[in-house]
Amino acid sequence: MKPKKTYSLWRQDDNGVIARVARYPDKQSAEQARQHFDATGHKQHYWIAADDDAEGPATDR
Repeated sequence: MKPKKTYSLWRQDDNGVIARVARYPDKQSAEQARQHFDATGHKQHYWIAADDDAEGPATDR
């Protein structure tokens, strides 16, 4: 049985620092969180990446 894919919400701040914000059980939950963070008006850039992406978190920006 293949493990269920999880998704992480990542951010890059105005200093270029990349950090994982949180991990979610599905893409819809991650997208809702991304929209919430985007709506706060901060200058950070947020994106979602599947946790099993071979190329790392920056590929889904």
